[in-house]
Amino acid sequence: MTDKLLTNVIDDIPYELFTDVLIKPLPTIKVTKEVTRPKFVEGSMESTETETTTEEVDALFQTGIVLIMPESLKDISKYTIGDTVIFPRKSYVYFDLYKDTIIVKSYDIIGKLK
Repeated sequence: MTDKLLTNVIDDIPYELFTDVLIKPLPTIKVTKEVTRPKFVEGSMESTETETTTEEVDALFQTGIVLIMPESLKDISKYTIGDTVIFPRKSYVYFDLYKDTIIVKSYDIIGKLK
């Protein structure tokens, strides 16, 4: 069922890419990190102490499903259409010609889910 849905979505995209990869982003991953901030004295901009808290923040990396990739990459890349890949969150551009997709440079894709 999933393969058929993926095939229908891919067949519906009227574009061919030459250098970059078209990806359907998955929801942003949240991670728990310790965040240290300055503790300000009331009524002043001076800070003499810091305060560390644990917060849930957006991960630096994003996952997404490969929808279209250039023909030149199909034989040499370690991922293929339909794979869930990992890339830096700040390395993509929204592709506004097709709803809810992004463009990622092939060299920014650092891995895929097993």
